[in-house]
Amino acid sequence: FLMKTYGLEYLKEGVVLDVAGGKGELSWELLNLMDVDSVVVDPRPLTLNPIARKWKQGMFEPTRTGPVFSRWFPACEEGCKSRVPKRPRHLRCFFDADSFDRLARGSDKSLDKWLDAERTRAKAVQWTTKGLEHEEEGPREHGSKGSEVIEEECSSEVTELDVATSLVRRCRLVLGMHPD
Repeated sequence: FLMKTYGLEYLKEGVVLDVAGGKGELSWELLNLMDVDSVVVDPRPLTLNPIARKWKQGMFEPTRTGPVFSRWFPACEEGCKSRVPKRPRHLRCFFDADSFDRLARGSDKSLDKWLDAERTRAKAVQWTTKGLEHEEEGPREHGSKGSEVIEEECSSEVTELDVATSLVRRCRLVLGMHPD
């Protein structure tokens, strides 16, 4: 849909913000299969282990996927499974129009504190199979028993204000794929 609607050149001209990007799989695919700079904007931690496993198994190689897949995903070449996949950056916060405006302007002196507060608020939410639950005892990192999140995946989190503002300013497309 994205390639057909916007074209690869348009998508590569800036950053794609994958708002409510959940586990991060769409941004992972944009980054690794299309070589498009994509950032997950979501309060939840990324869970990229399942898609990384498919990559290592060669599920995205042209001989396995066929010529149609290769046409739409030009960054996939024979032997790509031996290449270390990139992890999309992750702006871990709740995101709305006000958030976008604040980061796009980037001149507010209290913006650094605001971003830290947003990240803390995102980490203070416990995600369950039924949705989200606010924790009473304060923020804690996701990664409880049975979690698929590993330390390396957390390293792609955007923590610096100048990086966050730059990403939003270079934004070419905001995706929000939820039907609700």
